[in-house]
Amino acid sequence: AEPGAPYRVPCILATVHGHEGQRVLRDSGSNRVLLGYSLANDLDVPLIAGLDPVPAHGIGGQGQVDSYWAVVRQMNVGAMKLGKLVALVGPDADVLTYRRGFWGSTQVMILGVNALRQLSYLSLDYPRRMVTFGSRQEYLPDAAATLVAAVPLRWENDLPTVDGVLERHYRTSCVVDTGGDYGLFLPRAVATELGYWKPGWGGKETSRGIAGEEEGKSYVVHEVKVGDITFRQVPARARTDGPELLGGRVLLGNYELRQYRVTFDFKHSVLWLEK
Repeated sequence: AEPGAPYRVPCILATVHGHEGQRVLRDSGSNRVLLGYSLANDLDVPLIAGLDPVPAHGIGGQGQVDSYWAVVRQMNVGAMKLGKLVALVGPDADVLTYRRGFWGSTQVMILGVNALRQLSYLSLDYPRRMVTFGSRQEYLPDAAATLVAAVPLRWENDLPTVDGVLERHYRTSCVVDTGGDYGLFLPRAVATELGYWKPGWGGKETSRGIAGEEEGKSYVVHEVKVGDITFRQVPARARTDGPELLGGRVLLGNYELRQYRVTFDFKHSVLWLEK
């Protein structure tokens, strides 16, 4: 399956319940399958009757919105068939309208990597704009690659997590977020400890993302090491108010990852980075 070349995040086209050409965002920073009310209706995705709604924060963390459990009975991506995917259906504007202008107001489905852990591996080859789903076969790194790194991978709250070192001394776990169009996203406490931000420092900046508008502060992390890979001059961001992303986790975003072929080796708990 080939993601859309013009986009900065991995997007594939799938057939959902017989509806062809549905854009699906491959987002490892989400531990669920997510879609909006309108899209669920268009794709004939049924809600699960009798279950209580799931409360969540709205755009920018303001207010509360309700999402509902549903089941995606069948999704075809190329020759790969996925079925009985448990999903959350939420308000279009608050949760799922992709706001960066890639598709205007077109709805996209978000498919978390966690939903594919029954596979052997998932490979996102950014330079070649290809996605590979490995059902049973072992993953073998590209023999022609000039750089191959195997990073130990674990799952925390059903999110892919690796160990990292910031600025050569600050050790932390990092959620691998293929759906995030940034380098790093740091919680306020970490940004403060590393000297990047304090309450009252500088003005606030507004950004638009998958959760709508939010206020934050941007800066540059000079060095981030993950396994044997060192990223330098990494653009980073922190929210200046409101709820922290994922409860205050450090996120490694797509800005650095899209330089590589990124493979989630579910079978052996390894994140492969190659180029």
